Amino acid sequence: VIDLGGCRVLCGKNNAQNDWLTNRLAGKNDIWFHVKGLPGPHVVLLCGGEEPPASDFTEAANIAAVYSKAPRGQKTEVDYTRVKNIKKPPASKPGYVTFSSNYSAVVTPDPDAAERLEREAETLPALFLRREGLSETSDASDSPFSLKKLKKIRKKSGKPIDKCRNG
Repeated sequence: VIDLGGCRVLCGKNNAQNDWLTNRLAGKNDIWFHVKGLPGPHVVLLCGGEEPPASDFTEAANIAAVYSKAPRGQKTEVDYTRVKNIKKPPASKPGYVTFSSNYSAVVTPDPDAAERLEREAETLPALFLRREGLSETSDASDSPFSLKKLKKIRKKSGKPIDKCRNG
C-alpha cells in the first residue's frame, strides 16, 4: 500500500493477494492495472471515483511493470481500466480475471522508483489484518499470505471483507 498525491496504490504479490485486492477490496470506480500479456501483480489505484492526476497513473503503471515478468529496462505495455470492468469467471483460479473497456500505457520499468515507494509501503496482509481488527502477531499473519489463511482470518474475525475500503 503506497500513498501518492491523493490516491493510494495497492499491489498484490501473489494470486491470493491479487484475488482479494481486485475482487474484495477495490471499489468499482477504482482503477486496476496489469502488464499486458505477461504474469504480474494486480495494481489498484484507490481513488474513490475521483480522477487521479497523471503522475498517479504513471506510478501505478510503473509498479505493475516492475513487479511483473516484463524485461527490465524495456518499454512495457500496461493495461488499465475501472474495476467495474473486471470480471472473475466462475470456477477460475485465484487472481484470474477478464476485463473490457481498457486503455494501455507504455512505461519503462523504473526499479529505483518502485524501491523508493516500497520503503514507505504497508503490506497487504498488514492492511487486511488492521481492517479486520486483528494484530500482526496472530497465527494467521504468517507469510505467505494465502487464500486459506485469508479464509481463516475472515472466519476468526467474524467480519466480512467484502466491504473493506478506505480506512
